[in-house]
Amino acid sequence: MENVNKSKLNLSDILQKKQKQTVFKPLKWTMILGLFAGLIYTGFQFALPWHWQLFLRWLGRGGDVNTVPPSLYQELNNLCQTADRSHHVNGYQGSVQIAYSLGKFECRLSRDQQYWLIYDVYGFDSTKEAMKGTPIAFLLIKLAGQNYTYQINAVIPRR
Repeated sequence: MENVNKSKLNLSDILQKKQKQTVFKPLKWTMILGLFAGLIYTGFQFALPWHWQLFLRWLGRGGDVNTVPPSLYQELNNLCQTADRSHHVNGYQGSVQIAYSLGKFECRLSRDQQYWLIYDVYGFDSTKEAMKGTPIAFLLIKLAGQNYTYQINAVIPRR
């Protein structure tokens, strides 16, 4: 007799399972998409070159930048030693990453002569400046708008 009762479908159990699925299914997908978006953001922060990180920060209207990736310290040290009397450095003589991210920038020695103080303004005044870059940069600037800049104030150790 017990086998007969087990084989019958219990309609209330089926309906309760369906109700749980309608509640938990969107919640599950929201959590999965949130986790995926977090992983993509983390990947952008660590895997993209610095000039792309700055560009995405510019698109998101991020605040001022006060750090430089440690991988650029050596090259920035060499470039800062070539600064002219007005403390300007032509970053276009360096690697592509520094040329794209800093371009021409200001570099001064700290008072204790231990650090280089790097200053630059990052942004685009018009879409004409973006045309020198990639077509995707031009499109993103058209979508994001113009005339937004922020400052790069970084300190790197002198070697």
